[in-house]
Amino acid sequence: MNTETDYLRSIAEEIAAKKYEKALTDPDKHLLTEAKRLEHDITVRLHGIDNFTQRETFYFDILNKLIAICDTLFEISGNINPNVSVLLNLLDAVRRIVPSEISPKLQLPKAFVYLQQQILASRWNEQEQTLKEQQIDPKLIAIAAIPFQHFATNRHKLYWRDFTWVKGYEESLENIDWQNADCGSPDEALMSMLISIDFNDDRFFIYCKKYISKRTSQYPIKKRRLAELAECEKLILQDTQNELPSYNHRRHDISFKLIGWIKKESDAVRANELLDEDDYLKILLRHILKMPLSIENIESLINAP
Repeated sequence: MNTETDYLRSIAEEIAAKKYEKALTDPDKHLLTEAKRLEHDITVRLHGIDNFTQRETFYFDILNKLIAICDTLFEISGNINPNVSVLLNLLDAVRRIVPSEISPKLQLPKAFVYLQQQILASRWNEQEQTLKEQQIDPKLIAIAAIPFQHFATNRHKLYWRDFTWVKGYEESLENIDWQNADCGSPDEALMSMLISIDFNDDRFFIYCKKYISKRTSQYPIKKRRLAELAECEKLILQDTQNELPSYNHRRHDISFKLIGWIKKESDAVRANELLDEDDYLKILLRHILKMPLSIENIESLINAP
């Protein structure tokens, strides 16, 4: 089957070599005919492979080859012309044959990314307005924009996992019930949602650390700070959904990083508490040594807090 895509690729390369200066109104006839034939052949082939591993390998390979052809046509002008649309339609048709078996490692076609950039930019503008209306911290809004900006720039290779994650994120943003959220503030409601979908970007991790530090620093008593850290850990664990993929699959999930940091903070607070107790005992001992021995002084020391 891989050799059968060679003819489609040769047609695309011939079109690219011509470098049409005028805007196209109709697709190349040979390209359109071959795309229709190939769609039928791929469908028959996929339905005829019973072994999951073989079907998955073939599916991934054929999609990659079609994406490379689509990129060749898109790079001619950098926009969606009728020829590019033929390949996008072919890819969509092939994707729908067994949609549940698309590999997260599949690189997205450049033309598809180009289309999604416009759609996602519009969607983010709507979501950003909602976040501003809820008086979310501007720094947190800027962090929440990162997944959408990831698509807006052309600095990164984008994969199927990136697209499915950002679509899930978009849905989660739309589903936040700001009026009835079980959180202390709109900021915490947004943070809770970002943790639940495992938005493990380092900038969000740093923001969460600063937020927790600010929340605990208002308590001068160390035991109260420890209790607040434990409460934060509990809330993070409640938000964690381990079955969901991470935003960045190369890094630890956000819950793992935050809970690890909280445990280190708690250990530091306990260590400082022990040092304070040692200092208190030293001061008390010096005081005892300076005191004249009497029944009254001994009783006051025994009854001291």
